[in-house]
Amino acid sequence: MNPDQKANIDAMVVALSKSMFSAWSYLHVLRGLHEGGRDNPLVLARFGWLFEQVWRAVFDGFFAKVGTVLDSTKSTYSLPNLVTLVRRYGDPELKQLLPEVEACLSEKNGPLAKIKNWRHAAVAHRSLESQDESFHADNKMNVAELESALVQLEE
Repeated sequence: MNPDQKANIDAMVVALSKSMFSAWSYLHVLRGLHEGGRDNPLVLARFGWLFEQVWRAVFDGFFAKVGTVLDSTKSTYSLPNLVTLVRRYGDPELKQLLPEVEACLSEKNGPLAKIKNWRHAAVAHRSLESQDESFHADNKMNVAELESALVQLEE
């Protein structure tokens, strides 16, 4: 691997780390809102609209950040594009990790697939599909599932 190739991989890793840091921050805010609302129903009732709007904004931020990590569009700092760089330029030790990473990214029904669906249909494009009750039922996630997805991405 030449210095430019290493610099490209390093830049992608740094950008992915920043996105993951933001995603974790958003997740902690979502958890705080959830627990605060559950533990303080009178406050939630009094300021329900505020909680709803803050929840939606943080929800969109979370899915935007994690969606960026999962985005396969060329020229984005994403995990699929890091896989491509490692396949081209990485050392043999890194290349051994690729099948596991690719299997994780290609799961059709796991939490990462649901996050991709939310990001694409509801956050990025506000599609008609995302307004359908079946979309919500098929892609429903709780805070614990979001956390498990972030842990999976980190691994």
